[in-house]
Amino acid sequence: MSNRAEYFAQNNQPPKTLTLAQQQEDFKIFRGSLNEIHVGLNWFITEKELNDLFDQTYNSLTENTRAEDYYLKLRLIMASIRHGHNSVEFPQEEGVNYRLALLEKNKKFFPFTIRILNNRVFVAVNESSNENLTTGTEIISINGESAAKIIEKQLPLMFANGQNASFKVGRLESYYQFHYLYNLMNPGVERFKIEAIPYNSKKKQTFEIDGESPQTISERYEKITGKAISDYGEILKYKVLEDKNKIAYVKLGSFYSGLARDYKNFLDKTFTEIKQSGIKHLIVDVRNNEGGGEGFWQMAYVYTTGNSLAEGDGFLSLKGDKFSYLKYVETPSPEFTAFANNPYDVIDKTAEGRFRLKPQFKSDDAINYPAPPNAYSGKLYVLTDGMTFSAGTAYVLTVRDELRKKGQFVKFIGEEPGEDLQAGVSSVATAATVVLPNSKIRVNIPLLGNGDVPYAQRKDIIPDYRVIPTAKDLANGTDVELSFALEGIRKNRFK
Repeated sequence: MSNRAEYFAQNNQPPKTLTLAQQQEDFKIFRGSLNEIHVGLNWFITEKELNDLFDQTYNSLTENTRAEDYYLKLRLIMASIRHGHNSVEFPQEEGVNYRLALLEKNKKFFPFTIRILNNRVFVAVNESSNENLTTGTEIISINGESAAKIIEKQLPLMFANGQNASFKVGRLESYYQFHYLYNLMNPGVERFKIEAIPYNSKKKQTFEIDGESPQTISERYEKITGKAISDYGEILKYKVLEDKNKIAYVKLGSFYSGLARDYKNFLDKTFTEIKQSGIKHLIVDVRNNEGGGEGFWQMAYVYTTGNSLAEGDGFLSLKGDKFSYLKYVETPSPEFTAFANNPYDVIDKTAEGRFRLKPQFKSDDAINYPAPPNAYSGKLYVLTDGMTFSAGTAYVLTVRDELRKKGQFVKFIGEEPGEDLQAGVSSVATAATVVLPNSKIRVNIPLLGNGDVPYAQRKDIIPDYRVIPTAKDLANGTDVELSFALEGIRKNRFK
């Protein structure tokens, strides 16, 4: 059972309406907690800008309000801090599965799995009862509001690092946050008047569509696609694509041990085969790789590049040296409790006035990873998208920086990863979850970060080749990024 489900089960359901006093009390705890422990509170928004936003929001609390509306106000602040590891969770019963976790079981939602391509909304899977809206159909408007306007209103409520937008779009699609936010911002709407251009048509048409429950959406998705809606597919995969041209493909779909099972053996076996086969072109697919730990991205780096990864100093910074709200933290770790009670048991203060984790708490990044004898060091092509995040992005950035420094061949193909690639700073997944006592809203606050402030201003971009599917690609199920890479290798387009 997830933390959200456990909390709901323990009779911690929020009130439907919050009094002004309840809102104000929760807000002070929310603001105070962020100010004391959010590691990157002012990396991407100035102290004045954030304080103005805090003050404006607090001053807007003037009367009793719907709990969901209060949640949206806090979510806007949290999203404005601009960290992908931020989150604010409205307490509710767990959804029918992982992908649809945010969609309440007893409500009806927009019945389409969508793709957002260049700010346009397309049907990826039609879970409605209307068979005319097939994959590749463009949704122009919903209940009189343009799809572009809906996205424009939702993006400021999405979490991503710095100036990055691809991670926001990826989560609107992949975790049905488009549906979730539309429901929150349009309460009670369960029927949809849709203007759309069906695939293979140039004519805009109007359709009246009933919303569907998450269970129905899930069942129809599986019936249409042949796989469960929460199925990640094959996480680790190796295939020789063309023996003649010595092209191979490796999918690293996650660096999380719960998904990437038998990871070390997979790498060792795969790269032994790559070496024995004389592969000259290796396509590494880290699309939808949302990260993980246990040194997995570092192992991926040494195997796919042939380079060792030198030990770093393991510097992990913190916001400060105090925390006054421990009693509101959900299941604090022993280390976090020690920090709250006796901070200098856990941290040191540097000569520059920064706070860092003590050496004994070093991360995986502070370990030497030697290049194995069967590592690959030929031409490398990395497929990325907006859901390449956290440890997935750490792999991408390290490959980019180290291989270009060494003059090794690497090309990035697809969409920008879910990271601000110029920032030079990043928070990590270690967080404290503060539960606000009245609304029961759960605020996940990143505790640790690394990098330098201000921006490093890297000028080279990822990807080298931005490749975005078309409606035709969606309809045909074409893997455009992989196809682009293969065609480029065959025709020697990549220099």
